[in-house]
Amino acid sequence: MFRWFGARLLLPAELPELFNTLIDVCNRARLSRLPDIYCLPGTGDMNAYALGGPEGAAIILTEGLLRRMTRDEVASILAHEVAHIRNNDAWTMSWAAALHRSIEWTSLTGLALLRATRRRAPDSRPLAALLRRTVDRPVASFGAVAYPRAGCGCYRARIDRRLASANRDARQAGTPPCGPVGDCM
Repeated sequence: MFRWFGARLLLPAELPELFNTLIDVCNRARLSRLPDIYCLPGTGDMNAYALGGPEGAAIILTEGLLRRMTRDEVASILAHEVAHIRNNDAWTMSWAAALHRSIEWTSLTGLALLRATRRRAPDSRPLAALLRRTVDRPVASFGAVAYPRAGCGCYRARIDRRLASANRDARQAGTPPCGPVGDCM
């Protein structure tokens, strides 16, 4: 993959001081395996990347970093990148990115569903249409739906008001009114 971006693998014979520093840093970090070092061409950029975890890793250094920094500065950069490898930060960051994507997609799905329900006509929502039919007509089974618990005054008062209104409408239409428990008289 590094070769897609033009990076080339560095060998210990090319830069023995760099590899001696890397061996020292990896020993101090108790890494069992030495990471590969790649050089990314580009004299203007100074950057470094660590990929992978303790079982297999690579460090990418730009050519500008290798040319323009001192040996001690490069050693501290290598130590920083080795710390990323030792702590398995690439794995942690990939999980964090996956979690972020899942939250993002969940939020976007919720927003899309919310927008879709707001744009629809009111009767195209099945639950709202069912509730509207239940409240708008005086039905015999209305009391069973209205009084889920015997002692719930808030439901009872609301339903009694709606039932009284439905009874007025029924009397005006010439149909029999409904009683307080929904039984037609």
